[in-house]
Amino acid sequence: MTSQTLTRESDQGRRGFLWRASAIGAAVVGGIAATWTDAPAAVAAPFCCDLAHPNGPWCGGTEGTNNFTCAKGYSKRYWTCGYMSCEFGCYECAAGSNCNAGPWKCSNWAILVYGGSGC
Repeated sequence: MTSQTLTRESDQGRRGFLWRASAIGAAVVGGIAATWTDAPAAVAAPFCCDLAHPNGPWCGGTEGTNNFTCAKGYSKRYWTCGYMSCEFGCYECAAGSNCNAGPWKCSNWAILVYGGSGC
């Protein structure tokens, strides 16, 4: 009987340790996940667009739209790029004479063709 009692106490100690370790691990993982959900995306716009402002400010105030007009002194510049099975429209309001000439007031993008297998 004594050996059974010792075994049981030994199991509880080990189980207690494993329970505490898993609880601490879950808290750490939960904390990291909460931090990541609050963090802005590293590159919010499709990388193939190569936008001047890939994380905003967004032309039109909303990411993922082409429904906007540029402020006075800026022209809407447009080009397309492809990634996987999708085609993106890339937009910027630029004061320069072409897409490569800034300054750029804002950027945006929109999915023009969704291929169905992901972008």
